Amino acid sequence: MPMYRKYVKLDAVPGGNPVKIYISQGDKRSRHIEFSLFAREGTLELPSGTTIKLKARRPDGQELEITGSRNNLAVTFDIPESFATYAGEIPAAVTAYSGNERLTFEPIWLVCDKKEGE
Repeated sequence: MPMYRKYVKLDAVPGGNPVKIYISQGDKRSRHIEFSLFAREGTLELPSGTTIKLKARRPDGQELEITGSRNNLAVTFDIPESFATYAGEIPAAVTAYSGNERLTFEPIWLVCDKKEGE
């Protein structure tokens, strides 16, 4: 299956517009999302060893979490099937963790289209 690639700028400063990422119900790691992290006000620096995670809450209440691959201020995620189980808009967030510090970026919605034939 061809990999769908999406490149998105993601702001660390609150108040930006939510980002929508489109996925399809039943997708199996066919969505490769690369976020370019920045701060529209000031400078964004992430210490060495910072972990970046994508967290979401499905409509059934289950919390989902995956760790991204980071290269400086670029982070990539391959969206697993568990994120594409239910159709609808799924609230999500990208958060950077370094020791006891954390930084959550602007809101994300995973918009999951209903699988054809259902």
